[in-house]
Amino acid sequence: MANTDDLVKELAHLHSIGISALFVGYIAQDPKINTLFIPQLYQGGISMPDRDYYTNTDERTLGIQKEFMKYMIKMFTLMGDTPDEAEKNAKIVYHIETNLAKASMTNVELRDPQKQYNKKTLEELTDLTPNVKWVNYLDEVGVKNITEVIVCQPEFYKEVYRAINDVSIKDWKTYLRWSLIDQTASKLSDDFVNAHFNFYGTVLTGTPALKPRWKRA
Repeated sequence: MANTDDLVKELAHLHSIGISALFVGYIAQDPKINTLFIPQLYQGGISMPDRDYYTNTDERTLGIQKEFMKYMIKMFTLMGDTPDEAEKNAKIVYHIETNLAKASMTNVELRDPQKQYNKKTLEELTDLTPNVKWVNYLDEVGVKNITEVIVCQPEFYKEVYRAINDVSIKDWKTYLRWSLIDQTASKLSDDFVNAHFNFYGTVLTGTPALKPRWKRA
């Protein structure tokens, strides 16, 4: 991965195998034309459940943020990074995700379907994010001959544009490496499984113990 075009291609590859990174793309029924299925672009790219986990400053949320950093450091260490490298990489991911979270709609705003119905031509979408070749992205994920998409949160895609311009390719590699390992951890060896469960199961939801492997399978 050497440039923006490579980044978009890799995002499309990850999305095509079920790994969510930077944003979410999917095909669903057009909310206003029930005979039409259309590509839709949604906010995403964060590991914790929603923007509030990154933006709130109450004591509980600050505690979760600290535990999230510990979890990321643990995972990067399991992937072979030194402790210093793991901490540096965790900070890179946290910075990227926090900016994405700040640009995301709140849970209250997401209750309004009208605000999320923003149909755009590919030309209009390119105007919103000039550094993304959407034709290439759609072709890479296997969607062809498309003229329109629904952009559910246009303000979020302004942040996508800014992030692609401002974040280095080296840091994007770190972020995508994180996205892949975080979202596949439950299928890996026990060290990864336990670290993943400790954060998402125990810290976030208070579940005290992981079910036996045969039950999870």
